[in-house]
Order: sequence, then C-alpha cells, then structure tokens
Amino acid sequence: MEEHIRFVFVTGITMFSKTSFSSGLNNLTNISLYPPLAAICGYTDNDLDTVFAPVAPELEGLDRDRIRTWYNGYNWLGDERLYNNPLDILHLFHGLEFQAHWFQSGEPGYLYRLLTEKKVSPMQLENCVLDADTVSKFEMDTFSSEALLFQSGYLTIREREVQEDCVLCRLDYPNFEVRSSFNRSLAEHLTGRGREMAAAGKTLIQCLFSNNFSKFREKANVLLDGIPYP
Repeated sequence: MEEHIRFVFVTGITMFSKTSFSSGLNNLTNISLYPPLAAICGYTDNDLDTVFAPVAPELEGLDRDRIRTWYNGYNWLGDERLYNNPLDILHLFHGLEFQAHWFQSGEPGYLYRLLTEKKVSPMQLENCVLDADTVSKFEMDTFSSEALLFQSGYLTIREREVQEDCVLCRLDYPNFEVRSSFNRSLAEHLTGRGREMAAAGKTLIQCLFSNNFSKFREKANVLLDGIPYP
C-alpha cells in the first residue's frame, strides 16, 4: 500500500538500523536528536501551567521545584528540559504523593541482566560521555549499554560538545525518580534481597544524617558480604 502513503511517523523505545531491513527504509529521517523538534514528545513547565493547571487545582498546592527535581530533566538537544510523560504528574495529582510512578510501571529487569553480563558499574552511568553516533545508533551485535539506557529513558543528555570532527554527549540520570529507583532496584537485583536492601538503605541514610559512620561502615559491610564475586 506504499503508493497510498504520504507520511509515516515511527516511534518506539530503541532505534534500529535502516540498512539491515530493505532499501525501502533508506529514506527515513531520524529526528530523535533534532533540536527544532526536541519537545515534540514530552511537555514543559509551561505545559503544566497552560494544560494541567486549569483542570488540576491540586497543582497549586504542590512544590513546583520538587516536581521538577522528581520528574523533569529530559533533554534531546533542545532549549528546555522536559517531563517524559504525563503518568507521573497524573498520579501525583491523584494521590498527592511523590513516588516513582513511571519506574514502577515496568521495572527494567532485562537492563539489570545486561549490565551484569557486561560488567558495567552503576558509577559508569553517571556523567558518562559518548560520541553522538554511538548515542543515536542501535546495532544488535555492537550496541552500547549506555546508548540503550539513553534510548529507553533511563539516561538523558546533559551537555553536548563539539570537538574538532567529533560531537560528544554527556549522559546522566534525568531526575531523582530515575536515579534513586534505578540504583535501588539494581542493588536488589545484584543481591537478590529486595526487602532487606530497602530496609538497609533507610538505615544507611539515617546513619549519615546522624554522623554515625562506624554503624554505616558496619551495615555497608554486611550488604557487600552478600554480593558474590564474579
């Protein structure tokens, strides 16, 4: 039916190689990192005021800076940072509680297994730098785990820098929801002790708040002892 098609808009989680299918797809234009259209899939702070506020009076009683910290932060080389989707905000209006609504809708077990197999440390994901070609491509045989995390929404672009003939992108977690939830769930995956890890995390935070470093070291050692050597 291609003779009847004037325009096709393709979306999804990960990008794919056009040449690995057929020559009919060689005329696709990738707008994923095209600055003039960077806000085409997402919404801004202004959208909260013009779209959500008139129908959600709950917004007036919420801390806007805290909303940004939890749910804003995505960037695809545009001028503004975006909220990725309305799920978090709608749940926030409904329950008036800051929780990891988007993350809880589908925890990425396959990503944890991938990071474990490739021996990627969580520390490598914060402020990691990739060239633009690596960020925007997905080849099944040679793909980068950082690029996959970017394309699936767990990392976003913080900065873009042009160095001679190379364009570099610095990636990082977009917001508090993704950073805290992703790392907590990854720790649970590595240890296989979900509830124990959640409780231990709260204990470690309390130790830091009270400057009880000896107890912090003791609890941390208990957790690390439960992780097998590769």
